[in-house]
Amino acid sequence: MATYKKTTSPTAIYGENSAANLALQNAINAVSPNKITVDSKYGDQTKGAYDALVGQGYTYANGAVTKAPV
Repeated sequence: MATYKKTTSPTAIYGENSAANLALQNAINAVSPNKITVDSKYGDQTKGAYDALVGQGYTYANGAVTKAPV
């Protein structure tokens, strides 16, 4: 089991447990058909989901994942 550093960072950071990571996970689940665990821990599952969305043209800012218009 991984150990996550509890922080108050305003930025979602891999390996940390924070409110920023919770916001990222909720934003990912809002647009992704493949739901991830929402636990405020930025680990491999969150990274994989985030990277997959970025690869599809999505961006994350201000607590929301959005896709640029084509």
